[in-house]
Amino acid sequence: MKIAFLGMPAAGKSTQGRKLAEILDYTFIDLDKWIEIQEKATIQEVFLKFGEDYFREMERVALHQVLKQENIIVATGGGTPCFYDNLQILCKNFLCIFIDAPLQNIAQRIIGNQKSRPLFINLKEEEVMIKLENMYQNRIAYYNQAHIYWDNSF
Repeated sequence: MKIAFLGMPAAGKSTQGRKLAEILDYTFIDLDKWIEIQEKATIQEVFLKFGEDYFREMERVALHQVLKQENIIVATGGGTPCFYDNLQILCKNFLCIFIDAPLQNIAQRIIGNQKSRPLFINLKEEEVMIKLENMYQNRIAYYNQAHIYWDNSF
């Protein structure tokens, strides 16, 4: 079985994915980490050097690569289901779980680690919240197509 976690950046996809993978004795794959290994660069460096469009293509390639594996749990990037045909691939091949967390919680996590989040670098606290609200509104229709909803308010 293949399981994919979808949701906003810093919603808890990797944290919950690792926990569930340990319980099920599955392989855990963080799609961002997969890209960093393939590119031999951090996500921030990929964004800075090549731009977001290149990164989104790398997400797509990474998704196709992990499809070949079984008994995996994948933490997708926050935007992964929103580009190309990624959502259709995810829903067809994975049990998709939408991890939803309050935007205020997400904002605090991002502010505490802003340098590792290329879409939020150099934003003030109030700007982070505005960007998150806009991003959530643009992405919620994609996330809501997941098979399971997981409230990660805690």
